[in-house]
This record gives sequence, C-alpha cells and structure tokens, in this order.
Amino acid sequence: MFTQFFGNYLLERNLLTMVQLGEVLTQMKHVRARLGVLAIDAGYMTGEQVDYIHSLQRRQDKRFGELAIQEGYLDAAQLEELLANQSSSYLALSQVLVDSGCFTYDQLSHLLHEFKEQCNISDRDFEALKNDDLDAMVDAFLNLDPLEEKELCRAAFLSFVKNTFRFIESDFRFAQGQFGDQFSFHRLIYTTMSGDYDLCVGLAGDQAVFEQFSSRFSEGLGVADIDMHDSLGEFLNVTCGLFLASLSNQGIDLELQPPALCQEKALSNPQGLFSIPVHLPFGRIDFICSRGIPAITE
Repeated sequence: MFTQFFGNYLLERNLLTMVQLGEVLTQMKHVRARLGVLAIDAGYMTGEQVDYIHSLQRRQDKRFGELAIQEGYLDAAQLEELLANQSSSYLALSQVLVDSGCFTYDQLSHLLHEFKEQCNISDRDFEALKNDDLDAMVDAFLNLDPLEEKELCRAAFLSFVKNTFRFIESDFRFAQGQFGDQFSFHRLIYTTMSGDYDLCVGLAGDQAVFEQFSSRFSEGLGVADIDMHDSLGEFLNVTCGLFLASLSNQGIDLELQPPALCQEKALSNPQGLFSIPVHLPFGRIDFICSRGIPAITE
C-alpha cells in the first residue's frame, strides 16, 4: 500500500506520469532494494552521503557497506539491520525510481521527507504504511469528521479494508471521504442493518470495476460459476458480518438484511452519509456508510 500512497503523491505533484508509474510498478516485481535506498529509508544516511559512497566505489574496490562504515555513516549493527530488511517490497519502489533515472538518491530522500511532512504522516504512521498495518493506517489516513458516528463508520470501513486486502488486492489506497446528504452512482451493492439503530453500508462503482472486484473475490474463495451480483453480495455479507461481530462484542446487536444491487440512481439521507474513495489497480470503488436508511432516488 505504500506504493499506492507514495506513487499517487508523485502523480499529484506532476513528478511522474501515469505511464512512468505503470512502468515502475512493472519493474518492481524484479527488483530488490540496495543498501543506499535502505540507509535513506532508515534515516541513517542522506541522499548526498549515498551518492558520495557510490563515487568512492568508482575509485575503491569495496562494497557499499564497507565504505559506509569506513566513512562513519553506518556501524556494523546498522549494516546488519539493513541487510535483514533488503527484501522489503515497499523499498523496491524507491529502488526502481532511482534505477530508472526518475530521481537521484538525494532527490528521493527529500521527496520522502516532503511526503511525510505534507501529508502530516508521523514516524509511527509511516511505519504503519510500510508494514501494511491496516488498523493504524485507517486511524492515520481516514478523517471522518464531522460525522458523529465516526466510530461506527471506522469499524465498518476497517472490516472492508481488511477483506479487500485479504481477498481482492493488497496494493490499494484510500483518500479522505466526503460527507453529504446525497451520493449519485452508476452501480451500487448495499445492505442495511437494523436493531439498536439503523445503518446502511454499500459499495459504488462502474460495471468494469465491479466485474474485476467480484471476479477476484470469487477466485479468492475458489468458487466458480457465480455471477457478479452474488459475488459482490457475498463480499458485503462477509465484510458486514465481521463488523457486526465486533459490535456484538460491545453489546450492540443489529440484524443484517440481504444485499441489493441497483444502478444509475442516487442515495439521499438528510442526516448525511459518508463516501470514501478506494483506488485499486483496476479502478475506483466508493465505500458508503450511512447512519439511518437512505432513500434511493432517480
């Protein structure tokens, strides 16, 4: 998920094109991060120091780690730590960005610093992002204000994120949600829950994205010959089932209704509803959560 968040940051700043990012993502599958990128990521060396070690390697027949220790940038324990992390997949993005000539080590070092600063990412949140810590990422990147029922929506969204990571795709990102009283959609799969209070949870997207999403979920379950509606409905059942189990542990009991699919309409709820954009490699899905049952209008 680090790839999606950092890659999107570079796109939004016009530092990479979609074509360049696509090429980088393809190359990542065959790349392992080298010590320079590892040392920058760990904060042990600057990009300028990494470039200096590389310049020394052109004059001295020594490995990067040996020279970094020789110049006092690393000690033996730090070098051992970096080597142990060399297979980390998220670092492959940084390595390919340098190898492909998009950025120098120094530029990459500054960009990572700016990414954390401009996105208000703490060191703790950055570690969560690198390690795909979904609970911490939802807390760090999802701002549900001013929604009064944000804890409910957070729990429902976290269940969606975990199941998407488990069954659909591990490399995706989500953005800040929108709060309003209406949401128009092309396709919507949704379910309602009633009991101590009423809730509605749904997924909105276009036909092509729904087909990819449902196909991956069916394949993940090892189920063939299931149509898109049933597959999306089952994903929603699994997601909301886990969500309701967590509520039940808090003494809140809700009854889950069968999912329904509709198209080319809008949700309307005077109390407000929240939509959270989720960007997958094959397109965008919006996660919808509403306290109270919204009306479906033309």
